[in-house]
Amino acid sequence: NDPGRVAANILTGVGFLGGGMILKEGGTVRGLTTAAGIWAVAAVGMAVGTERYLLAVLTTLLIMVVFAAERFYSAKRRRTGEAG
Repeated sequence: NDPGRVAANILTGVGFLGGGMILKEGGTVRGLTTAAGIWAVAAVGMAVGTERYLLAVLTTLLIMVVFAAERFYSAKRRRTGEAG
């Protein structure tokens, strides 16, 4: 009946799944953004589950802005040929 324990177990389980998305290929690490996205979406799901809809919407918008900025930055780095 303790919501804090439920949330902790959800984040632990989702963190384990996200950890499976992280791969090392040669000298690069791939999947960090995907893993972070899975974890963030789990947090939004918990906000919805606890009927905190405004928090869920604002968090979703923040996640979308951060991912759009990351995508823009990554594309810019690829165009200019910068390393990680």
